[in-house]
This record gives sequence, structure tokens and C-alpha cells, in this order.
Amino acid sequence: MTFSTVQRLQFNRSGRALDAEYVQRLPRVHCTQCKSLWAKGSVGYPAWDIAHLERLGVRFGVYETVDEVEMERMRRIIQRELGPIYCPPGTGFGHLSGRAGYPLPDFCSGNGIFASDRAIEALASEGCELVIGKGELKRGKKVITSHRPLQFPAMPLATEESLDAGDYERCKFCGIIFGRKIVPSAEGVHVFRRDLIPVNASAIVEAVSCTILVSDEFAYAVRKHALTGIEVIPWNRFED
Repeated sequence: MTFSTVQRLQFNRSGRALDAEYVQRLPRVHCTQCKSLWAKGSVGYPAWDIAHLERLGVRFGVYETVDEVEMERMRRIIQRELGPIYCPPGTGFGHLSGRAGYPLPDFCSGNGIFASDRAIEALASEGCELVIGKGELKRGKKVITSHRPLQFPAMPLATEESLDAGDYERCKFCGIIFGRKIVPSAEGVHVFRRDLIPVNASAIVEAVSCTILVSDEFAYAVRKHALTGIEVIPWNRFED
């Protein structure tokens, strides 16, 4: 199976970023080893509300800070509920809502990905399996009913060798990647492991680089139905 990468996701035609936020977001981590204070705000699951896990000790709050031991404890609770999902510090869950201007393209991004009903229908008609999240956009007081959030699974796919080639510094204790001296492009240094991609995945977010990979069906739907706000190009950088 071949894949394409999303080279561009449009904010909206007026050029203003989408302002959206999750109702639940995991705390950031303060690592006792590398001393970093960090969260990865690019990972989110708008279809899964986990507010009920608070009674088991899961804490929320973008300004909350925990150590890696506490984060790992909360991660295990979440994964018992949802399976072995990737959920680093700062992961968002549940209702994704915000504000956006008009006119909106079929795809728009800003702390989450929203797609128009037209795009969702087009993708489904070409055989794409989609997870639709919970959320809404507003313009002033008016609810925009034409767009809904999409949930793409996220996981690290980059090989150790390609990360080293990109000159990343990594904390072996908390997992943060920082100190990047080379900023890779879509044709850059990242090489992904194809065997880690779930079977029949229509789209997936590579968690280290935030690269979005989409299936042949997804890319075909974008081109056939002239979906706006998105540009896809072939991705061939997989480990042999």
C-alpha cells in the first residue's frame, strides 16, 4: 500500500488561524532528568471523552504540571480504557470547539482538523474509514454546521536512524525530542516504518514530525472531488 503526505492544510481563506481547543487536555510534564517542561499539543482525540476517568486520578489542565512517573500512571489508566493509544503530555480529548471566519474551505486546521460535510461524504464514497469527533465551530454567536472534527490516530513512525540524521536531542527518560538543528521538509530526513501503520488506515499522524499520511483512497478523493484547503503529495520515505 502506498501513501501520500499532507503538504498543506489551510487555516481558512481569510488567512486567520482556526481557534479551537479540547475540553480535556492532559497536563504538561516536568522531567526530573533533562529538566524540560513540555507538552505535545498536536495530538488529540475529539471522538473520545474521558472526563469520567477523573475519578480514577486522571488530571486535566494545560497549565497543570506533573512528573513523568505521574504521567505514566495516568497514561496506563487511559490506555486501559481506550487501548494502546499514543498519548503524550498535552494530548487533547473530547469536544473540540472554537471560532473561525468565513468562507471555510473543505479542510481547515488549527489545534485540530475540521472537514466539511462535502469532504466527509466524498472521502466515505471512495472507501475511506473516518472517525468523526465531537465539536463545533462558531462565527460570532452563529454555529457553523457545515464542518466537523476528524480524529486521526497518532503514533511515532520515524526510525531511530532518521531521527539521529535529523540531529535531534532526545531524553531517554521522558521521551522529549528537542534541540533540532535541522528542520526537515516533506522530502527531508524522516524515514517511517510502514509495518507500524494500522491496516486499512485512511489517515495517520506521525507523532514526532506531525506529518499526516493519507491512503491512496484519501488522496484520490481529494483530487477527484477537488476538495479545498488541502494539498497532498506522494510519500516514499519508508524503511526497506
